[in-house]
Amino acid sequence: MKLYLKPLLIVAPFLVIFLIVIFMLTSPQRAAVPTVIQQVKSMETDGLPNFTAKTWDSRELSLMGFADKVLIVNFWASWCAPCIEELPSLIKLVEKYQGRIRLIAVSGDTEKKDIEIFLKSFPGLINPNVDLIWDQDHKIMKTFGVERLPESFVAKANLKLTKKIVGTINWYTPDSIEYMDALLKSP
Repeated sequence: MKLYLKPLLIVAPFLVIFLIVIFMLTSPQRAAVPTVIQQVKSMETDGLPNFTAKTWDSRELSLMGFADKVLIVNFWASWCAPCIEELPSLIKLVEKYQGRIRLIAVSGDTEKKDIEIFLKSFPGLINPNVDLIWDQDHKIMKTFGVERLPESFVAKANLKLTKKIVGTINWYTPDSIEYMDALLKSP
């Protein structure tokens, strides 16, 4: 082999890899994928993404039907320990406001029977101010860009996002109640 070809054979694979990486980073398809920050900003200015789904009790639900309420859209699953931890305080918060705050609880469980068993432990989810949805194909989760459970989206009465919460929190604290009171008073 010629002496000048050896360095070229060593450098060529690295050059090819470098060009592939540059192409992937500058690809228009990559630029079209919204980042989490862009998605949250969009929800803050344009409102939560609308969706239509069947509730646990077979009613048709559209997010646009809640444009006059403070809304919490909570994504959870029966196998998610942090979801189980935060649920009692979330139900207590919703019950305190007697219809002025609405909870849409979106389950990411893969089996219906898992939700049925879960509801025996948390009968508070069967509540006139809670809409339980089984997102079997995770379509709603994808629409909201949910990456971990629990994730919650709090929106004021115009459906504009005011807070995105990733992970578990205690929903029934003086600070949370003060925050919800302020949302209920805001236009």
